[in-house]
Amino acid sequence: MIPTWIEAATDAEIPTGLSVGEALRRALDLRERLRAKTPLLAGFQFDAEFVEKLHTLCALLDQAEDIDPKLLLSDCTAAFELISALDWPSGEFGGREDLLSRLAFLCWRYAQKAESPAAESKWRGAHWSIDRSDVCARAERTLGMTEEQRLDRSDELNLDDPEQLLSLCKLLSGLSEVEPARARDEAAFFYRFLESAKRQIGVFDEKDYYLGEFALLAGVACRILSRRDEARRWFELSEANFVLAHNPSAHFARLAYQRLALRLEERDFETILRLAPRWVDCFDRLELREDALKCRFLEAHALKETDHFAEAKQEFSRISDDAKFLQLDRLAAIADQNLFQIHAFLGEAVEALARAREAAAVLGRLNNRVNLAKLQLGVGYFFQGQGCPQDAIVALRDAQRQFAEIGMNADVAATHLVLADLLLDVGQPAQAEWEIRAALPVIDELKLVPEGIAALALLRDSLRRRQIDRQALRSLNGYFEEPRS
Repeated sequence: MIPTWIEAATDAEIPTGLSVGEALRRALDLRERLRAKTPLLAGFQFDAEFVEKLHTLCALLDQAEDIDPKLLLSDCTAAFELISALDWPSGEFGGREDLLSRLAFLCWRYAQKAESPAAESKWRGAHWSIDRSDVCARAERTLGMTEEQRLDRSDELNLDDPEQLLSLCKLLSGLSEVEPARARDEAAFFYRFLESAKRQIGVFDEKDYYLGEFALLAGVACRILSRRDEARRWFELSEANFVLAHNPSAHFARLAYQRLALRLEERDFETILRLAPRWVDCFDRLELREDALKCRFLEAHALKETDHFAEAKQEFSRISDDAKFLQLDRLAAIADQNLFQIHAFLGEAVEALARAREAAAVLGRLNNRVNLAKLQLGVGYFFQGQGCPQDAIVALRDAQRQFAEIGMNADVAATHLVLADLLLDVGQPAQAEWEIRAALPVIDELKLVPEGIAALALLRDSLRRRQIDRQALRSLNGYFEEPRS
């Protein structure tokens, strides 16, 4: 079954003194005991040989190409649960986290092969959550290098190692909400690197999956940066690769969510209200609870933007509660951020500030710079609604600074327009004109408001006449109010 083990057993030894053949025999025996759900004998000896047996079992499970993936998933799950439950002596027999991480990765791989979306999501999260130093540290070091350094040392760095690639996906997913421009560039690099590689990735060849995943990550970062045409191109590449990967239905559903999010940013609320509930049902049936919650966000946003504030407030409250129950801190904080905005619009200052503080604490802990900047933008709107224009201007300039630091130029431009309206209120028309002129080149470059072209033309014409059209300015502002999540 494992030719490499048979070959190695003839002339090799495990460091503990066991021959490879003996280590393999003991690992196979342990596997059969796990399959039979036979408990370990009370008082068994926890020693180096036992730990080596666990490592051998892990290696055995990592090389089984021709076995039913559902059985392999069951074997890896049983081994993971065994190691998790062991009273591992503190400071002795190192490598527990390495074993758990490797088994979580194998569980994720076999869940993909077995087309089990819920198990795949569960084990990907488990792999990402284990505190370990080798694979994650290696991935972080790789991101700290220039592209030229990576390419020169690609064999040494094992850039095509599937477990390291999974860790890189996790790091880039988080980076998209800290430095979205860098996340886009990094995802594009790994997509190009894997696309040019002519060799298989992993036991079951996960190359198509990783190509689809890096293209999706690049597209998400482009969406956050409001580079919508570029995002669509990446999503098309993602789809073309996911169709060849294992378990494509779950990946297509994740891709559909991102495309629907683009519709939200283009203010196609009718489509959102029609399709989002269907995708929520799809994710629920796939048992992908986090993705279902994210789709519910889209529907709640559409309700908010179509002035159904009572329904939106109720739905965001439910999302916040559900996210906290599932320990999805990021989603809970973004729900609270939206509740802050709704409470502020309705004049419910006490409730608004409570939600803002709660969201800020979590987003700060997560270093989620994208949503922290959006929260600060909401603070500006809050002060504006409270009739405090000077405080609003200060808050908006701080939000604008945060957007600029992370390359969110579309949001910088949108904030220019909001500031222009406020500056007109406080009798500073020349400064307001400067803010508008600063925003227009970015709006043109990114093609941000095709649906607001009439208002944009009126505003340009009023600038030429040196008499700002307030109605055109406010109409244009309306196309930017939706914060991307």
